[in-house]
Amino acid sequence: MWDIVTISLAANINKNDLKIQKYLKYLKNLKFLPEEVLVCNDACEDVGSGGSALNALLITAERLCALRGYTVLSDDVLVDSRILIVLVGSIEAITKSEGKIQEVQNGYIQPTYFSKAIENAGKIAENTQGKGVWIIGTDAFFELKLENFQPEYQHFQAENQISAFCFTPETRLELGDFGSYDSKNGPISDIFYPSTNPENIILAIFHLPPTIAAKFLGFINIFPISATTYYGQDSGTLGLKLSIFFDFLQATWSTEQDFVYKNEQGVGKIEGEKLELRNQARKLIFGEFSKFEAISRSLEVENYQFSDFSGQIQDLHYLHNMLLASLEDYFIEGPSKAPENNLEKLIKSAVILKKMLKLPTIRDYFETITNLRVTPQTLFSLSLGLSLESEGLGGLRSGPAANRTLFGLLESPERLFEEIQRNWRGSESGMVRAARHLEAAAQILIAKMVENMCEGKTLTLPEPNPKSSSKFNEVTVFAPARCDLFGGWLDTPPIFFDFEEAGVFNMAILVDGKRPISCRLQKSTTNPAKILLHHEKSPIFLDENLSDSNKPTHPTCLLSACIKSLGFSKCSDFCAKFGAGFGLEFWLCSELPHGSGLGTSSILGATILRAIWELYQAENLEFQREIQAKIAHSVLKIEQIMTTGGGWQDQIGAIYPGIKLGIAQRNSSQNFGLKVERIEISKKFQTEINCRLVLIYTGKTRLAKNILQEVIRNWYKDGEVKEVLMEMYKNIDDFLEILLDGKMPIDLINQYYAAKKLLTSGCEPKIVKNLLAKLKNENLIETGWLAGAGGGGFCYVWLAKSVKFEDVCRFLERNGEFCDMTCHTVTISNQDFDVIFGK
Repeated sequence: MWDIVTISLAANINKNDLKIQKYLKYLKNLKFLPEEVLVCNDACEDVGSGGSALNALLITAERLCALRGYTVLSDDVLVDSRILIVLVGSIEAITKSEGKIQEVQNGYIQPTYFSKAIENAGKIAENTQGKGVWIIGTDAFFELKLENFQPEYQHFQAENQISAFCFTPETRLELGDFGSYDSKNGPISDIFYPSTNPENIILAIFHLPPTIAAKFLGFINIFPISATTYYGQDSGTLGLKLSIFFDFLQATWSTEQDFVYKNEQGVGKIEGEKLELRNQARKLIFGEFSKFEAISRSLEVENYQFSDFSGQIQDLHYLHNMLLASLEDYFIEGPSKAPENNLEKLIKSAVILKKMLKLPTIRDYFETITNLRVTPQTLFSLSLGLSLESEGLGGLRSGPAANRTLFGLLESPERLFEEIQRNWRGSESGMVRAARHLEAAAQILIAKMVENMCEGKTLTLPEPNPKSSSKFNEVTVFAPARCDLFGGWLDTPPIFFDFEEAGVFNMAILVDGKRPISCRLQKSTTNPAKILLHHEKSPIFLDENLSDSNKPTHPTCLLSACIKSLGFSKCSDFCAKFGAGFGLEFWLCSELPHGSGLGTSSILGATILRAIWELYQAENLEFQREIQAKIAHSVLKIEQIMTTGGGWQDQIGAIYPGIKLGIAQRNSSQNFGLKVERIEISKKFQTEINCRLVLIYTGKTRLAKNILQEVIRNWYKDGEVKEVLMEMYKNIDDFLEILLDGKMPIDLINQYYAAKKLLTSGCEPKIVKNLLAKLKNENLIETGWLAGAGGGGFCYVWLAKSVKFEDVCRFLERNGEFCDMTCHTVTISNQDFDVIFGK
């Protein structure tokens, strides 16, 4: 926002006051203030607002020149800089707090006249995009209402216009205490002081574009104006009082005679040498500033207070204690009842204050949270705190979490807390390593929540029917892919546990007319009591104890986890269910590339379970709908066994035919279960989808790891991610209504894709962004969105009317940037998995 902020204190305020220094340091640590902050005093007493601002601008320009390596002062630094000068006439503007603790962009503060001035200046400048110098006073405290503030940006770049801000009060003010602008015709034509007009009440906020700021800076070398700066003082001159309003601004509308000799406003009655110096200064100012015009800019403000420093003393120790109390309220009473309820900002502010104030450990955020009930969110919050406390010096928060000392304590959080407190908080690297293990402990709790949810709902193998004969020795199951339409990420544990009915829209699809995912299972007498996976490189036997079930990168992980989900801990016990002397061989196949975004891993899990069920029960039971639900719950459990932590939308998307709404629903006993609502659409709409929905394989492989972990972190931090997911949840009914009306909900799909891009940075590679932009520019598509978590893989596009599949294929072929991409047809799959038996 600001390139530099300069705080100009009255000459009688000690700029080295420890209280001021600590307060400014805290604001810098919160990034409420920029990295470059200067604090200076007026050159001498009683220089007025104009003298104070000029001296501050001189010191600011010198710093900017030094930063650029200049050895002499140059006004070039003003051309492309955004500078804020804050004029502080009373120390109470900094030391007195007004109102309750305030949430700001990166944390919490006790608001003061000083902080509110900086906040207001930032909001106005951000809305105007104006470079140059902004000057603001600290004698007023008010809230800005910018809803109706529509600045004309070019005016803030105009080389000859000074912007002076004003407001019309909501309630009657004692006008004798205030001034007002006469600006009926646009440019200011006069100042009334004291005001007789209840409109256009003056606010001490100004903007000088770079050209005017350079002219203003030029006065530092011109006597007697230079007497207001330290340059003048160091040249042996006496001080001079100049007002921004009456000695600079008024030159833009007055005649020289009136301005120099008749204008007695602002400085009161003066005579003798001071009068002569003042008149001489005004002549020089008029020579430059009469070329400019001052424009009043009206703002809407509320809760206006003027120089009422009656609040309590601003105190960082008090602020820290209040934040810890809010942390307790957040977790005990719930976010809605906590006075300060942004968790990340609470922890960030508490961490900064702990380090700044050198507080004993027992009083910090870690001790506060560890005394509360252990939940995944408290564990993630502790991890966040340790990561922040390390200040980026201990490594990344994502990393291994199997240290021998800490790993053994993951299922005993209280002992884990004690170990971290005692042995891991002494160094930055120790804190980050401990943070990783706290998240691992949180994942164990989440897995237990899922296990409790799935209890009694997953697939199991009943005792064999002794009357059945073994007619088949082999089965192959073919499954469709999944196309996600809306609501993805709402299916992720622990996110869906925070909703009554989290829903996701998706559909089962054939890719190029095929079911692209399959599992072949065969009984074998070659390797009795063993399980062999025919991996793409070479066959691999599963470990007897299924020990690879929690190693996601191991080729046997998925199959091992599937068998574990059925209640088996040994391969031999599982094989025995199929008869004495048998082993089992599996072939897993996907015609989709790795990281496709079409749900391959979870759907493979579903095909494995379906193949096991079919071969085991082939002659006993006809496949029933409730088995679909059991498989869906089982795959959710498998994700937790594998430690990948995925949700339920992928398997539901493929297991259940057609378009559907998958729901994680809380029942009357507060337990969750999955249900699926098939969405019946007309044949006409189905044909339209099959014609207009096309897959483009981008050729990009998703590189980002730990995406799910990052989304969960952001969910628990209560920031923008949570707001976006809540908004998506609210739009589930609207999406359904549009589908039932026979239309594709393009606007909501766009909202969904925007949410994906917010949730996972890097979700949309540059080449995909270019692809979608060019397809839209050539009117080939209405919209497009990356499949799954994004980052690569497949992209869905919804064709514009009258555009054909072949048109998109030709577009890719003739554009060199995209010529390696491929087009694929989409067909809604309205049938169950294809099951083929063999002898």
